[in-house]
Amino acid sequence: MSEPDPSFTLYNRSFHKLRVKCGDVLARRSPRLLYHYTSAAGLQGIIESGSLFLADSAFLNDRSELTYARDLIVHVLNAKANRAPTEVHRRFMTLAAGYLSSGTDVMRSFRCYLACFCARGNQLSQWRAYGRPGSGFAIGFRSSGLRAGTVQLQTEHSLSLIPVEYRRRVQERVIGDAVDIFFEELAVATHRIDKKASTSTLTNMFPSLPILLGILLPVFKHPVFAEEREWRLVARPLADEVRGFLRFRESNGTIIPFLVAKFKGRAAAQNRLPLASVTHAPSPEPELRKISVCELLTANSYKIGKVPVNGSDIPLRFV
Repeated sequence: MSEPDPSFTLYNRSFHKLRVKCGDVLARRSPRLLYHYTSAAGLQGIIESGSLFLADSAFLNDRSELTYARDLIVHVLNAKANRAPTEVHRRFMTLAAGYLSSGTDVMRSFRCYLACFCARGNQLSQWRAYGRPGSGFAIGFRSSGLRAGTVQLQTEHSLSLIPVEYRRRVQERVIGDAVDIFFEELAVATHRIDKKASTSTLTNMFPSLPILLGILLPVFKHPVFAEEREWRLVARPLADEVRGFLRFRESNGTIIPFLVAKFKGRAAAQNRLPLASVTHAPSPEPELRKISVCELLTANSYKIGKVPVNGSDIPLRFV
């Protein structure tokens, strides 16, 4: 039996220790229900396919989302490097900062696949984000069911349901904790961390630091978006694992790569999702919209009494 990769072991130990230390951010308990806002076409596709599409994170609607997190990580790395206790600490942090900020190709190596949810099922900013007034839907999901989601690649790949953190002070604290934990585990792995440490050993261990920090990229967003109270269903397969399994759709003139997430449970045999409700946006014809959604659900084996169809009561002017 081959020995485990020491770099992977270092990353794995660091990540689990970080998740425990920063459980208030990385392992927060999710609300019982989470809402996915989408268009009429999106609702139809989700219900009829019995699946969710996890989009490549590089193609999020707001392209600045991942660069915000990256720039913050680089900022914290550089600040900590300036007061590093040893040359090894300084060199690792400086190299990691340079690597993370070196361009699109590097950022692509940290891509993940995700679907976005909101803790609120009737939010004005979300209705406005999905087209003209009256055109959007909020699909309510049971978060316990979302946690049972998988994507089928070469093997079945489980998903993570993670909260988005908006508080910059907390973001900086988590990044700092990640760096400190990495060096604690590195010292354990190499028995010492000083000028006499093996150069080749340290070089082989280096990739664990940017990989650990890369896990945080989809977790952080700019504080201005805090009202969204977003959660994300995330798959983090390796690049080789998705080859042959990616699918594609068009959105605003761009081709979006995505993976298909399915869900386990009693409903899965009938190609159903862990739905809790469907809410339509403020609309001038609310009853007609309810009828059409009820027909869609019934045609796809959902019981209307168990998946109520609601309308937003937010008053909007329709032009």
